[in-house]
Amino acid sequence: MRSARSSQQEKSSVYFHLLEAFKVKGCAVCVLLAKAVQSYLANLLYENVNDVNVRLRLRQSLGFCRDHASALTNSGDPLGVAIIYQDILQDIHGKLSKSNTEALSPGLECPACTYRRQFECMYIELLADYLHDGELQRALHASDGLCLNHLSQVVDHVHEDGVKNELLSLHERKLDISRKNLTEFLRKQEIQFRNEIVSSEEEASCERAIDFLVGKND
Repeated sequence: MRSARSSQQEKSSVYFHLLEAFKVKGCAVCVLLAKAVQSYLANLLYENVNDVNVRLRLRQSLGFCRDHASALTNSGDPLGVAIIYQDILQDIHGKLSKSNTEALSPGLECPACTYRRQFECMYIELLADYLHDGELQRALHASDGLCLNHLSQVVDHVHEDGVKNELLSLHERKLDISRKNLTEFLRKQEIQFRNEIVSSEEEASCERAIDFLVGKND
C-alpha cells in the first residue's frame, strides 16, 4: 500500500522537479544540484555582492572551492566576482600584516558546497521516500538512472529490501547496456571494423561511464 507521503495532495514541487529532471540526460539528482548551484551563484552576484553578512561569510571561507570559483568566473559577471575577491584579499592582507595565522586557511567550507549539500539531502530523502510511487518509478526507469554516488546515498535511505533490490537491479541493467555500448565502441576502433558505423549511444558511452562513476559537475 502506498504511504500517505506519496499521495497526490502531499507531493511537493521538489517531487515534480525530480520527475522533470529524469527526462534530462544523466543523473537527475546531479541535474537538479547543478541548477540549484547555478541559481545560488547568480543570485549572489545579482543581489548579495555588497551584503555585509555575505561578505563576512565569504571572508571566513576564503571564497569558493575551485569548482565553484570556476563556475562563478564563468557566470558572465566579472565585476561582481572582482568585488568579492578584492574584499577577501583585502581581509587576508590585513590579517597577515598583523601576523594573524587565521588568514592561512579557511574557517568555513565553500558556501556553494554547503548550499549544494542541503539540496542534495532533500532530493535524496524525497527520492527514497517516493520509490513506491508509480509515476516516479516510470520516470526513473525511462531515465539514464542515478550516478554511483547518488545511487549509494538513496540505497542507504531505503529500508525495505524489496525496494532496494529493485533499484539495484534497474541500475545493473542500465550499467550492462552502457558496458556493452562501450565494448562495441572499442571494437569498432580496431582496423578491421572501422568501416562499421558507431551509433550515438556507443559514441557517448565513455562520457556516460564517467558520469555514472563520478556524477556531473555543478
